[in-house]
Amino acid sequence: MRFLLLWLLALVPLLAGCPSSDDDDSSVAVDDDDSGPADDDDSWIPDDDDSGPVDDDDTAAAEADGTVPCEEVSNETVTADVWEVVGSGGNLRVRVDTVSASSTFDPAAYLTSTGAPDYPFADALDMGDDEVDCSFPPPAPGIDCPRFIVDDLTGTHWVVVFAHHEGCNDSLVGAYDLDLLDDGDPVEATQVGDDVPVSLAF
Repeated sequence: MRFLLLWLLALVPLLAGCPSSDDDDSSVAVDDDDSGPADDDDSWIPDDDDSGPVDDDDTAAAEADGTVPCEEVSNETVTADVWEVVGSGGNLRVRVDTVSASSTFDPAAYLTSTGAPDYPFADALDMGDDEVDCSFPPPAPGIDCPRFIVDDLTGTHWVVVFAHHEGCNDSLVGAYDLDLLDDGDPVEATQVGDDVPVSLAF
């Protein structure tokens, strides 16, 4: 019996030095404090606090800023949402993203210097269509989300968001999140048009 106790006491230092998977140990990949890819901060996906749509620190579906119908262009006109933004002289980054698998679609956007009633594409300073991955990819292959940057933007302009007919969900209505940054700082935008006709004529 004495021999067994001595043997167990000899093992204690060895066990204390072994790495564990508890949340105090920063040396183990599955540790809750660890920055490794299999970190236990995420309870069901082996990632580490990344910003992907399936990360458990990230909302699986962002709250939609708006919805637009997925319709074909008719007489160079399409139904769109329009957001008014005021530039302060910085570089304005515009990005449109999808917000859920059930409402995904093929979005496009442009920034125009001319307002109501047509918000014409002919006066666009820039546009985006398939520049970056969508958080929730549309069902058709090869479709991405719009992102573009307009340098040194000053004064009032309008962001126009619309949908391509192809690559839409079964409801034919797409939900989106509009993200605007001015030199990296969030920009407030005011929606001035909800499902209004805009001109895509050059």
